[in-house]
Amino acid sequence: AENEAKILLWWHKIFLLLVRHIDFGRSLSICVTVLNNFVHIIKVYGEERSSAGLLGVIGLGRKSPLSP
Repeated sequence: AENEAKILLWWHKIFLLLVRHIDFGRSLSICVTVLNNFVHIIKVYGEERSSAGLLGVIGLGRKSPLSP
């Protein structure tokens, strides 16, 4: 629950850092890998939740076992 409030801040920080890396000539493939890893972490975190909290509201929560 405490990490859900920080997700948007983490997204913002990740994007700022990736833009900075690109501005300094860092490889795009490295930046894409970092972003993919971050998305995977959020996806895994969202699957651990039901429909409660921010992740459930935006559709990243896991489906209810009662739904078809």
